[in-house]
Amino acid sequence: MKDYSNKRFEVTLKKRSPSDIKNKLHTYLARYNTEKQIQLFIPKGQSETYEDATRACGYALIDFVYETIAKRRRRVIGQMLQTARDAAENGPDVFRQQLLDYLEESEYTAPVVEFSKRDDPDLWFEVLSKVNGLDGLSKLLGACRRQLEESPEHPGLLLLAGLCRLASPSTHQAEQDIRNGFLALKKNYPEKDERLQIVKKYISETERLCPTKIDVVFKSLLDADSSPEMVHYTYSKAEAWGELHQIALIHVMNEILDSIRERSETV
Repeated sequence: MKDYSNKRFEVTLKKRSPSDIKNKLHTYLARYNTEKQIQLFIPKGQSETYEDATRACGYALIDFVYETIAKRRRRVIGQMLQTARDAAENGPDVFRQQLLDYLEESEYTAPVVEFSKRDDPDLWFEVLSKVNGLDGLSKLLGACRRQLEESPEHPGLLLLAGLCRLASPSTHQAEQDIRNGFLALKKNYPEKDERLQIVKKYISETERLCPTKIDVVFKSLLDADSSPEMVHYTYSKAEAWGELHQIALIHVMNEILDSIRERSETV
């Protein structure tokens, strides 16, 4: 209770069990994240005492605030800055259209909100499969931009926003969103086979919507996730002896050298 007249707070404390504290943290995190993302913050193991539980959950809550809430604020400011830059570079008509796409609801608004709350990549591609032409990409970008303010680390939102931005004259923000999307994908989907299948679907949609920018996506992928599976897939898709082919080849050679070093150290 806040005592305005005496300028003081009255606090009533109640000691709860460790499981109650952990459940309260889970309930709070569920307001902002999907279940898969929540598990990244929930303390592992079972706290035996009230003190251990409050300390572990307190640290987790602080991590969440800096990882998610602070990034939300930066995302909002960053989007305002990028919109201003696009307007300065491409004129007031571009600014007006971006503002309308951000403020107005479209056929993509509800599906984007829905998949941002769930751990189902199939829903990302279900939305993406319905997009055609610059108008569709622009409307989907507006829906993703709004939702990214709520879920700035959602891999699907980042990847779809990045793909939509690839159609714009400037691809800098697109590369950043795609790279961050692949980083979030690696964090949220540690199973390599599952992650590779998601990447393959994403590449397929990029080939359909922005075929001339496919190398941008692959370079962002390798910047974020240079695991052998991603490197080999990139190498198999790259045009022979092009820049991307050479980048992938360097990654393959480094992988071979690392393997040789590990074997020599064990001998």
